[in-house]
Order: sequence, then structure tokens, then C-alpha cells
Amino acid sequence: MHRFILSRPLAHLVNLHLLPSITRYRSMSTSIPGKYDSWSKEKLIEKLLEYEQREHSATPKTKVDSSVEAPAKSRKHELPSSENSPRPKSKKVKKEQRPFDITKYPKRHIALKVAYFGWNYYGFASQGEKGTVETVEDQLFRALLAARLIADPATCNYSRCGRTDKGVSGLGQVIALDVRSNIPQDESRDRRTEIDEIAYVDLINKQLPSDVRVVAWSPAEDSFNARFDCRSRKYKYFFAKGGLDVEKMREGAKMFLGSHDFRNFCKIDPAKQIVNYERTVLEADIKRVEGMNFSSPELELYELNLTGTAFLWHQVRCMMAVLFNVGQGLEQPSIVQQMLDVDTLPSKPNYEMASDIPLVLYDCQFDGLDWQFSSNKDMLGLSRLHKHIVEQWYTHTTQTLMFSTMYKELGSLLVKPADQTPCTWSEHLGSGKVKATGTNVILGGGRELRLNKYIPMIQRQRQEPFDILNARYNAKRQAKEASS
Repeated sequence: MHRFILSRPLAHLVNLHLLPSITRYRSMSTSIPGKYDSWSKEKLIEKLLEYEQREHSATPKTKVDSSVEAPAKSRKHELPSSENSPRPKSKKVKKEQRPFDITKYPKRHIALKVAYFGWNYYGFASQGEKGTVETVEDQLFRALLAARLIADPATCNYSRCGRTDKGVSGLGQVIALDVRSNIPQDESRDRRTEIDEIAYVDLINKQLPSDVRVVAWSPAEDSFNARFDCRSRKYKYFFAKGGLDVEKMREGAKMFLGSHDFRNFCKIDPAKQIVNYERTVLEADIKRVEGMNFSSPELELYELNLTGTAFLWHQVRCMMAVLFNVGQGLEQPSIVQQMLDVDTLPSKPNYEMASDIPLVLYDCQFDGLDWQFSSNKDMLGLSRLHKHIVEQWYTHTTQTLMFSTMYKELGSLLVKPADQTPCTWSEHLGSGKVKATGTNVILGGGRELRLNKYIPMIQRQRQEPFDILNARYNAKRQAKEASS
């Protein structure tokens, strides 16, 4: 029989380690007869080592029993183990973001209805790269680029319905442009309705400041142009009644109806070389603003509703300035008809136009547009827009309330005019005893123009006729081109 030979130190260790197992097997062999009865000690050790080897290879390694602690002195200078010590935070390497390639996506032509409060902007239209002033269109372009709906404002087939002036607001401005879409251009009409389009209203509004919002969007034909396809534009101009004769103003406003030459109700710009100043007014009426509570008739608010096919530069503000003169009794309503007669009055009298703050582009009318206010069935987009407008309304109403409170406080102050009975400041102003030299010409929006003497419109100095202004501008431009 072959014997398994161990070196003396190893055999000694094996004997100590396996002694309990050998004793157990021997006790078993005395009570249970078997094949191990006749085995020698060395063969039993060999067999047990074989079993332990198999068990060791089949069982995963386990951690050392933590209950067996090292002596305190030896632990004092030990370095903390890697398992217990805090691991340094690994810095995540940011993957380089791929540049967004808008050319890989479908595109479509759409119209957007835009609302904005223009008091903080230098008009609606962008002034271009050289412009140093902020416009509403600048905000829209930034939002469209940030939302990755366009690649470049210069190449997105862009058009606008109107160019409102500095400070003028808009609730129904319309623009048109090509934007990124979820719907492939070659999809059938039936299939297009099944594909969820981009939530344009929500996506753009997230990038806009609080005083500019997209209200709705509509699919549009590729040939659609927001300027030339507009059927009509409606403006509103708000003003306080004060001491104005609203009936006379309404009478004068009616004279604007129809097609007229409005050269005396606009700002002449020779750079545009305009030769046709005829425009058509479809609606011109003055109404009381409903739904407002007023503490006195003088504080009642009215609005001029003016609808036309197109308007000239500063036309509405010039029209309103003349109507204010009529309301103050400085001019008769017939002055409107006289200024529309370009044979009698071939060029514009010099006068200050009305304030920009109360003017708003209220609506623009088109054929064939299907306005969509939200991109989901639960109208979530419209709900968000409504919530935002309510927040803005609350903020500005609170500010108005503060000014109203101070206005009332000033009116309740007790004053004692010379040789008069003490009274409140409001009573003193309403007594008619406050006499001021000169004339305060109302310009709207709380503004007034102080004149020592009011000169009737017909008697004022007039500008040069537009054809002379155009010819002079052309001569200067040609001389400049020749010199360069």
C-alpha cells in the first residue's frame, strides 16, 4: 500500500488540526463497522486532506472573523483598512455633448400668436446685430434658438404681421416661420394626426421673460406670410375720461372710417420712400371699458377701437393726439375731416403725437389658420399660460392699488387756500378756483404737454410735403454713393 509521507513540521500541524476529525471517525468506527476500520492513521489523514481540499475549492473565500481582535497596542499604529476608510469621490467625466444638428429633423411652417407688454422694449422688430437696444423680437429669437426650433433667424423664412413702436404692447401679434417638427414631411394626412407634435407653446414660453408669451400656434402653408396675408389689424388705445368730452371725440373718430390719405396722421420717413399714404379704416369707435369699478366719473376708462387693413408709422398715435385735442375743446370734431383733405392741407402740421403706453395691437385677422392653445387634451399648456397671466395681473394690480392709495391720501389732505375756507385738496381742485397759466395738452398715459398758448391745428407751421422730403433724401444718398 502506498503511504502519504509528510514532512515533520507539516505532519505535526496536520495532526493537531485533524485530531478532532480522526477521533470522531475512530469513535464512529468502533460503533459502526465499515471500510475505515482497517485504515491506518496516515491513510485516514490523506483521505481527510482530500475532502478538505475539495470543500475549500467549492466554497467562496470568506472574510476573517472580525470578532478576533488584534491587541490594542498593535492596533494603535495600524493604518485604516480600505474597507472602513472613506473612499475618495471619483470625478465623473462629463461626456462631450454632441452638437445639435437641426437638419436631421423634419421642419414645417407655422404661425405663432404672441402677447407682449412693450413698455420695457424698444419696439417689436429686431434692430439686427448692430442694434444696442432690446426688442420683443430679440427675446423671441433667443427663445426659439434655446428651444432648438430654429438654427438661424435669418434662414427660417420669418415674417411678422406688424412693427409696433417703442413702448407699444401687443396681445395679438402674429409671426410665421419654419420650425423643427416631429412629423415627417412625406407623412400622409391621416398619419399626421396620429403623431404628437412638439408642444410649441410650452417649449417657447419656458425660455421667454415674464412680459412676453406665445399664446397659440397654428399650422400654415409654406407660402403663408404674416404681413401680406393679414386681412385686418385691430388696435386699442386706453385713456381716462377726466375732463374730456367723449361724445365729441367719438364724433371725430367716425370721420376716420373709409379709405383716406393719412399723410397728416403719421410720421413721414424719407428713407422708406413711401408715395402712397392711402389706408382703409374699417372700425373707429370709442367705448367705455366695462368690468372696472371707478370711484368717480373722472377716473372712468375708455378705449378707442380702431380696425384697418394696414397702418402707417405712428398713425394710431397721431390720430389719438388729434382726438384728445377735440375732447379738450381745443379743436372741433371737423378738424379730422379738414386734415384728411390733402388738397386743402397737403402736408402735416407740427404737433406732438399721443403716448405709446396705452396703445396695444389687439388682434390680427387671417384666413385659414387653426389656432391651437395647447398640445395636449387636458389643456395643460393653456392652464400654465393662464396661471402666469394671473400672477402678472396680481402683481400689477397690487402696484396700481398702492398708487391709488397714495392718490386718495393726497386728495384727502386738508389745505387752507388764501382767503378761502379750509377744504380737502380734492375739493379745492374741483372748485374751479385753481387757475393755471397756459394750456396743458393731454397726450394720454398720464402725459401732458404744457403750452403757453395753444395754436389751432390749421394755423400751425407745416412740414414739407413728402415728395420734397423723398427727393432730398434720394439726392443725399446718391451723392454719398458717388463719393464712396
